[in-house]
Amino acid sequence: MNHHDNDDIKITKWILFSILIVLILWLIGWAFVYYTFPTWNESAEFGDSFGAVNALFTGLAFAGVITTVLLQRRELELQRKELKLTTAELAGQKEQFIKQNKTLELQKFENTFFQLISLHNDIVNAVIIDDIPSQKKTGRKSFDLIVEQLNHRINLTLKDKTHYHIDNLTIVYQKIFDQYENILGHYFSNIYNIIKFVDRAQLLCMTEKKFYTNLLRAQLSMNELILLFFNCLHTNGFEKFKPLIEKYALLKNLNYSLLNNFKDVKFYEISAYGSQKKIITIFQEN
Repeated sequence: MNHHDNDDIKITKWILFSILIVLILWLIGWAFVYYTFPTWNESAEFGDSFGAVNALFTGLAFAGVITTVLLQRRELELQRKELKLTTAELAGQKEQFIKQNKTLELQKFENTFFQLISLHNDIVNAVIIDDIPSQKKTGRKSFDLIVEQLNHRINLTLKDKTHYHIDNLTIVYQKIFDQYENILGHYFSNIYNIIKFVDRAQLLCMTEKKFYTNLLRAQLSMNELILLFFNCLHTNGFEKFKPLIEKYALLKNLNYSLLNNFKDVKFYEISAYGSQKKIITIFQEN
């Protein structure tokens, strides 16, 4: 039994005791008048002389009303306190539910994300280039061969140009893409969908999104990054894919010295390369 229950019992006892006293006094008064004054006139005169007693009982009745009001007020206060406690408890349950829901959503996101990463690796491992049997390449070594052919075409086509426009590069890349479209189309489509999936995840803040895109970037070999560099300058990815490359610094690990012209890095925003000091120096040059 708590403190409030004890108070309620005490108040109830006090009220009952007061009512009992009033009834006893009333009975004593009635008996006194009845046996002391034999006639009604004498009783009436005696009753009129005790008008103050009536006032007393009226006052007691008024006090009872006040007591009732106070009890009701106290009861309302207790109800308000209980309501506040209930509201606080519900708020705590709601907060806990939100946390649990976010945890479940994050688990769902990560399951999908790592399935996509696994799919990416399966795509890479399944690549086979056997145009020339003696030079058959599989897996990531296939991308080494594609980059080698791309560089050869760039050197052959643009060898007499000291400076060339981005369109010249994309024309050369188009020929390579057409030759290996069955490989590169599927490969870059999957990477784009992974990045877009992370970018659209509303439950993640920007720092968390960069964490997951960094995991994807760690899966890419150097020659894969070089192909990604050219693919997103091409119409295949220039409009939608290239902004994501720049937003999440997916070319941060790119060795720009492997490009035919290191100044080609300027075809992207500097954000695409993260915080590479050498890249920053190139952008600062005229």
